[in-house]
Amino acid sequence: MSQNPFQTPSAPDPFMTAPVDGRTNDGRIDLGEAISAAWQSMTANAGVAIGGLLLVGVLSLLSYITVIGIFVLLPVVVYGGVRLLLNLADGQGEIGDVFDGFRNYGTALLPMLLLLLMYLGVMIPAYGLMIGGAFAGKQSLMVIGQVYSYAVGFGVMIRMVYAPFFVVDQGMGAVDAVKAAWAATSGQYWIVLALTIVASIIGAAGMIALFVGMFFTMPLSYLIYAHAYRQMAG
Repeated sequence: MSQNPFQTPSAPDPFMTAPVDGRTNDGRIDLGEAISAAWQSMTANAGVAIGGLLLVGVLSLLSYITVIGIFVLLPVVVYGGVRLLLNLADGQGEIGDVFDGFRNYGTALLPMLLLLLMYLGVMIPAYGLMIGGAFAGKQSLMVIGQVYSYAVGFGVMIRMVYAPFFVVDQGMGAVDAVKAAWAATSGQYWIVLALTIVASIIGAAGMIALFVGMFFTMPLSYLIYAHAYRQMAG
Protein backbone atom coordinates (compact mmCIF):
# COMPACT_ATOMS: atom_id res chain seq x y z
CA MET A 1 0.00 0.00 0.00
CA SER A 2 1.50 3.36 -1.02
CA GLN A 3 2.04 6.11 1.51
CA ASN A 4 -0.30 9.08 1.52
CA PRO A 5 1.74 11.92 -0.10
CA PHE A 6 -0.03 14.47 2.11
CA GLN A 7 0.75 12.58 5.32
CA THR A 8 3.60 13.85 7.46
CA PRO A 9 6.38 11.26 7.44
CA SER A 10 6.77 9.59 10.81
CA ALA A 11 10.10 8.99 12.45
CA PRO A 12 11.04 5.40 13.19
CA ASP A 13 10.34 4.21 16.70
CA PRO A 14 13.67 4.47 18.57
CA PHE A 15 12.68 1.54 20.80
CA MET A 16 12.03 -0.86 17.92
CA THR A 17 15.67 -1.60 17.21
CA ALA A 18 17.33 -4.95 16.77
CA PRO A 19 18.40 -6.52 20.04
CA VAL A 20 22.12 -6.57 20.76
CA ASP A 21 24.16 -8.37 23.41
CA GLY A 22 21.24 -10.48 24.56
CA ARG A 23 18.86 -7.56 25.01
CA THR A 24 15.19 -7.61 24.12
CA ASN A 25 12.94 -4.84 22.86
CA ASP A 26 9.88 -5.31 25.02
CA GLY A 27 11.24 -5.45 28.57
CA ARG A 28 10.72 -9.20 28.78
CA ILE A 29 13.41 -11.49 30.13
CA ASP A 30 14.70 -14.13 27.73
CA LEU A 31 16.52 -16.61 29.96
CA GLY A 32 18.38 -18.32 27.13
CA GLU A 33 19.61 -15.01 25.74
CA ALA A 34 20.63 -13.80 29.20
CA ILE A 35 22.72 -16.92 29.80
CA SER A 36 24.27 -16.78 26.33
CA ALA A 37 25.12 -13.09 26.65
CA ALA A 38 26.53 -13.62 30.15
CA TRP A 39 28.76 -16.40 28.82
CA GLN A 40 30.04 -14.10 26.07
CA SER A 41 30.72 -11.30 28.54
CA MET A 42 32.50 -13.67 30.90
CA THR A 43 34.71 -15.35 28.32
CA ALA A 44 35.61 -12.03 26.72
CA ASN A 45 36.65 -10.40 30.02
CA ALA A 46 37.27 -13.29 32.41
CA GLY A 47 40.30 -11.68 34.05
CA VAL A 48 38.47 -8.44 34.81
CA ALA A 49 35.33 -10.24 35.99
CA ILE A 50 37.20 -12.61 38.30
CA GLY A 51 39.67 -10.02 39.60
CA GLY A 52 37.01 -7.38 40.11
CA LEU A 53 34.59 -9.60 41.98
CA LEU A 54 37.40 -11.06 44.10
CA LEU A 55 38.21 -7.49 45.09
CA VAL A 56 34.55 -6.91 45.93
CA GLY A 57 34.64 -10.04 48.10
CA VAL A 58 37.76 -8.93 49.99
CA LEU A 59 36.40 -5.43 50.60
CA SER A 60 33.06 -6.87 51.72
CA LEU A 61 34.84 -9.17 54.18
CA LEU A 62 36.71 -6.19 55.61
CA SER A 63 33.37 -4.43 55.97
CA TYR A 64 31.96 -7.25 58.09
CA ILE A 65 35.10 -7.55 60.21
CA THR A 66 35.08 -3.88 61.15
CA VAL A 67 31.29 -3.93 61.77
CA ILE A 68 31.00 -0.17 61.17
CA GLY A 69 32.14 -0.93 57.65
CA ILE A 70 28.78 -2.61 57.03
CA PHE A 71 27.22 0.85 57.06
CA VAL A 72 29.97 3.05 55.58
CA LEU A 73 31.91 0.67 53.33
CA LEU A 74 29.76 -2.25 52.19
CA PRO A 75 27.09 -0.16 50.39
CA VAL A 76 29.65 1.60 48.17
CA VAL A 77 31.50 -1.67 47.55
CA VAL A 78 28.28 -3.26 46.31
CA TYR A 79 27.66 -0.14 44.20
CA GLY A 80 31.04 -0.61 42.53
CA GLY A 81 30.41 -4.32 42.02
CA VAL A 82 27.13 -3.58 40.25
CA ARG A 83 28.86 -0.95 38.11
CA LEU A 84 31.45 -3.54 37.09
CA LEU A 85 28.74 -6.05 36.14
CA LEU A 86 26.87 -3.48 34.06
CA ASN A 87 30.02 -2.41 32.25
CA LEU A 88 30.96 -6.01 31.55
CA ALA A 89 27.46 -6.62 30.21
CA ASP A 90 27.94 -3.62 27.93
CA GLY A 91 31.15 -5.06 26.49
CA GLN A 92 33.61 -3.10 28.57
CA GLY A 93 34.59 -2.98 32.21
CA GLU A 94 37.80 -2.77 34.19
CA ILE A 95 38.76 -3.70 37.74
CA GLY A 96 38.82 -0.02 38.69
CA ASP A 97 35.03 0.05 38.25
CA VAL A 98 34.84 -1.53 41.72
CA PHE A 99 35.91 1.83 43.16
CA ASP A 100 33.19 3.77 41.33
CA GLY A 101 31.18 3.95 44.54
CA PHE A 102 34.11 5.59 46.34
CA ARG A 103 34.52 8.10 43.53
CA ASN A 104 30.82 8.96 43.93
CA TYR A 105 30.61 8.30 47.66
CA GLY A 106 27.86 10.78 48.48
CA THR A 107 25.70 9.57 45.61
CA ALA A 108 26.32 5.87 46.20
CA LEU A 109 26.18 5.50 49.98
CA LEU A 110 22.65 6.62 50.89
CA PRO A 111 20.55 4.71 48.33
CA MET A 112 22.60 1.53 48.66
CA LEU A 113 22.53 1.73 52.46
CA LEU A 114 18.76 2.22 52.40
CA LEU A 115 18.41 -0.79 50.11
CA LEU A 116 20.49 -2.85 52.53
CA LEU A 117 18.31 -1.77 55.45
CA MET A 118 15.15 -2.51 53.46
CA TYR A 119 16.39 -6.02 52.69
CA LEU A 120 17.22 -6.57 56.35
CA GLY A 121 13.88 -5.14 57.42
CA VAL A 122 12.02 -7.61 55.23
CA MET A 123 13.96 -10.58 56.63
CA ILE A 124 14.25 -9.56 60.31
CA PRO A 125 10.90 -11.18 61.31
CA ALA A 126 12.14 -14.52 59.96
CA TYR A 127 15.44 -14.27 61.81
CA GLY A 128 13.64 -13.17 64.97
CA LEU A 129 11.27 -16.13 64.88
CA MET A 130 14.03 -18.66 64.22
CA ILE A 131 16.41 -17.28 66.85
CA GLY A 132 13.62 -16.77 69.37
CA GLY A 133 12.35 -20.27 68.74
CA ALA A 134 15.81 -21.73 69.23
CA PHE A 135 16.29 -19.95 72.58
CA ALA A 136 12.80 -20.81 73.78
CA GLY A 137 13.05 -24.37 72.55
CA LYS A 138 9.89 -23.95 70.47
CA GLN A 139 10.19 -25.85 67.21
CA SER A 140 6.96 -24.32 65.93
CA LEU A 141 8.41 -20.79 65.98
CA MET A 142 11.49 -21.96 64.12
CA VAL A 143 9.34 -23.61 61.46
CA ILE A 144 7.19 -20.49 61.07
CA GLY A 145 10.33 -18.38 60.71
CA GLN A 146 11.74 -20.76 58.12
CA VAL A 147 8.50 -20.75 56.13
CA TYR A 148 8.39 -16.96 56.31
CA SER A 149 11.96 -16.69 55.03
CA TYR A 150 11.17 -18.91 52.05
CA ALA A 151 7.97 -16.99 51.30
CA VAL A 152 9.76 -13.64 51.38
CA GLY A 153 12.80 -14.94 49.54
CA PHE A 154 10.86 -16.47 46.67
CA GLY A 155 8.02 -13.97 46.67
CA VAL A 156 9.81 -10.66 47.20
CA MET A 157 13.60 -10.81 47.24
CA ILE A 158 14.00 -12.43 43.82
CA ARG A 159 12.33 -9.34 42.36
CA MET A 160 14.03 -6.76 44.60
CA VAL A 161 17.46 -8.10 43.63
CA TYR A 162 17.32 -5.91 40.51
CA ALA A 163 16.88 -2.68 42.52
CA PRO A 164 20.65 -2.01 42.89
CA PHE A 165 20.97 -2.05 39.11
CA PHE A 166 18.42 0.77 38.85
CA VAL A 167 20.28 2.74 41.52
CA VAL A 168 23.66 2.42 39.78
CA ASP A 169 22.51 2.59 36.17
CA GLN A 170 19.79 5.21 36.41
CA GLY A 171 20.71 7.13 39.56
CA MET A 172 17.45 6.31 41.34
CA GLY A 173 16.84 6.52 45.05
CA ALA A 174 16.25 3.32 47.00
CA VAL A 175 12.46 3.50 47.08
CA ASP A 176 12.17 4.39 43.39
CA ALA A 177 14.61 1.62 42.52
CA VAL A 178 12.52 -0.96 44.36
CA LYS A 179 9.38 0.30 42.62
CA ALA A 180 11.16 0.14 39.26
CA ALA A 181 12.41 -3.39 39.91
CA TRP A 182 8.94 -4.47 40.98
CA ALA A 183 7.36 -2.93 37.88
CA ALA A 184 9.99 -4.39 35.55
CA THR A 185 9.43 -7.93 36.87
CA SER A 186 5.65 -7.59 36.95
CA GLY A 187 4.04 -10.43 35.01
CA GLN A 188 7.39 -12.20 34.80
CA TYR A 189 7.45 -14.05 38.12
CA TRP A 190 8.04 -17.52 36.74
CA ILE A 191 10.84 -16.50 34.41
CA VAL A 192 12.42 -14.47 37.25
CA LEU A 193 12.17 -17.53 39.48
CA ALA A 194 13.66 -19.75 36.78
CA LEU A 195 16.51 -17.31 36.24
CA THR A 196 17.23 -17.23 39.97
CA ILE A 197 17.33 -21.01 40.17
CA VAL A 198 19.52 -21.40 37.07
CA ALA A 199 21.93 -18.66 38.16
CA SER A 200 22.20 -20.25 41.61
CA ILE A 201 22.93 -23.67 40.12
CA ILE A 202 25.57 -22.21 37.80
CA GLY A 203 27.15 -20.25 40.64
CA ALA A 204 27.33 -23.33 42.86
CA ALA A 205 28.55 -25.63 40.08
CA GLY A 206 32.12 -24.45 40.61
CA MET A 207 32.23 -26.34 43.90
CA ILE A 208 32.60 -29.54 41.90
CA ALA A 209 36.18 -28.60 41.02
CA LEU A 210 37.37 -28.17 44.63
CA PHE A 211 35.78 -24.70 44.72
CA VAL A 212 38.29 -23.42 42.14
CA GLY A 213 35.61 -23.39 39.47
CA MET A 214 33.60 -20.91 41.51
CA PHE A 215 36.04 -18.19 40.48
CA PHE A 216 34.48 -18.55 37.04
CA THR A 217 30.93 -19.67 37.76
CA MET A 218 30.08 -17.07 40.41
CA PRO A 219 30.88 -14.05 38.19
CA LEU A 220 29.02 -15.81 35.37
CA SER A 221 25.92 -16.18 37.54
CA TYR A 222 26.03 -12.48 38.50
CA LEU A 223 26.36 -11.50 34.84
CA ILE A 224 23.14 -13.38 34.09
CA TYR A 225 21.34 -10.95 36.42
CA ALA A 226 23.07 -7.99 34.75
CA HIS A 227 21.95 -9.09 31.29
CA ALA A 228 18.43 -9.80 32.54
CA TYR A 229 18.35 -6.25 33.88
CA ARG A 230 19.51 -4.90 30.52
CA GLN A 231 16.69 -6.82 28.84
CA MET A 232 14.15 -5.25 31.19
CA ALA A 233 15.52 -1.71 31.34
CA GLY A 234 17.55 -1.33 28.15
